[in-house]
Amino acid sequence: MPISQKQSEKPAKLLHPKTAMQFVRLWEIPGSDHLINGNADFPNIYARQDRLVGQVIDACIALHVYEQIKAHASYNSLKPLLSDNFSETQFDKLAKLPDDKQAPGGSELLKAIIELSQNKGKDKGLKTHSDLVSKKEWKSYIDEFREYEKKYIEWKVDAYSKKDAIEQSESPSYYTSVKNKKITINKAPERPEDPRVTRINKEIAQTITILDPGPKAKDSIEAKASNRGNAEITSFRDLNRIGVLPTETTHADDFITIIANLNPPKSVKQNQVPRFFEEQAEIFDHGYFNKKLFVALDRCKERDGGVTNGNIASIAEIKIVPAKMLDAEKLTAITKPLRDMLARPEIYISHSDTDVTPQVNRGKLKTDYEAKKADFIRLSEKLGVQYKFPEFNIREPNNPGSYRDLRQEFNKLSTRIHVDAIKKENRTWQEEYLKTATIQDLAGSNEQYLDRINRKLSTNLPRTDKMEHSWLEEIAHSVNLDLKEITRKLREEFKLGKMTATSSRQR
Repeated sequence: MPISQKQSEKPAKLLHPKTAMQFVRLWEIPGSDHLINGNADFPNIYARQDRLVGQVIDACIALHVYEQIKAHASYNSLKPLLSDNFSETQFDKLAKLPDDKQAPGGSELLKAIIELSQNKGKDKGLKTHSDLVSKKEWKSYIDEFREYEKKYIEWKVDAYSKKDAIEQSESPSYYTSVKNKKITINKAPERPEDPRVTRINKEIAQTITILDPGPKAKDSIEAKASNRGNAEITSFRDLNRIGVLPTETTHADDFITIIANLNPPKSVKQNQVPRFFEEQAEIFDHGYFNKKLFVALDRCKERDGGVTNGNIASIAEIKIVPAKMLDAEKLTAITKPLRDMLARPEIYISHSDTDVTPQVNRGKLKTDYEAKKADFIRLSEKLGVQYKFPEFNIREPNNPGSYRDLRQEFNKLSTRIHVDAIKKENRTWQEEYLKTATIQDLAGSNEQYLDRINRKLSTNLPRTDKMEHSWLEEIAHSVNLDLKEITRKLREEFKLGKMTATSSRQR
């Protein structure tokens, strides 16, 4: 039946996904080959990364200018980030705009700065990522990156061959022979850093820092798919990824507002499909904290002069992390493989004298332990921190409890590192950390609380992990924050009722 004129004029409905997976499902993700290699209408994974980095740079320039104007910075101090034709008179008018975020429509100052970041030609107000390097510098970077890719593939082939030689040996004594022959896996080649990121980070460090890990490598994509039971990579949200380290939570909030404005919804048939999704902050049970944003990378008229047909896009991840938490993550990433290996103590248990495989697994565990310990000590010294690496105290090789105890030691170490990291952060991050941990704790205490909290939040909690309460008390005490008061206010905000001996989870 044909649609009537009246029906066709209905305003498009703005969709509101509540989870990251719901957001992904709003988009038609190309097949695996096109996701990596692209096609005539869809950029490849490297071109998408360049655009993601460019968008985040533009957002960070706008953020830094906004935060500095609020702090009464001068025209001359911000001139490196202003376009050549943006005069001091224009700057003075900009700086006098109201900054009331509670007003209808939000801050006039922030809206004006976002608009300046999108203007082109004679109306251009802020520099953008394309102004940071010359064409010659960019070409040099592209050539360097291609050379890196070639060396990385060669290194990976060599590393896998050596790793396979070790892991596939059935003789426990093989580890000794490997050690005696000093067979080592060479260090991976370093990926060249995007010169735009290098240059802009020097200007904006007071407000935010950009981390560009590059797109996920093809072998990493394949490994992730395998670990998830041969999952389709079309469901992955981090093939393209980037990180930012805001110095305060207010800077993080303003960055999110800017990114949301740089990714307006897209009209697809009768719907307005969001290109941007903000996930709630999350804390893992071992203390790691971060927040993720997701953006749909498609072609759009506002940015590229052309539009990808329909809702074809890939999803990219922007991770927000406090700077000290990033250092903690680097340290705990070293111990994670050991924690994973110790999660299955049954593979180390011999049931007979002829059972060789458990002995081989024990040998590999010990070898990996020594390697990770050396890496951990080196990075600790580089970061200027001191932590005691758990002793390899497997006194009863056939007792599963020995492996579980060692794993628990590594879990405690991981939590200690993350807790120490947040204690060194800006106070706004400490408050955010305790608030996030408490919300997850309340949500995880019963299904009714989880439902009430998710209905109140704009998007659902990504997890309900619970840290041991003693860790949270330690953080609160060290920075003179009242954890009970934080809990009381959150219960009130989410209408969870008064905290009593029967309604609160016993610690």
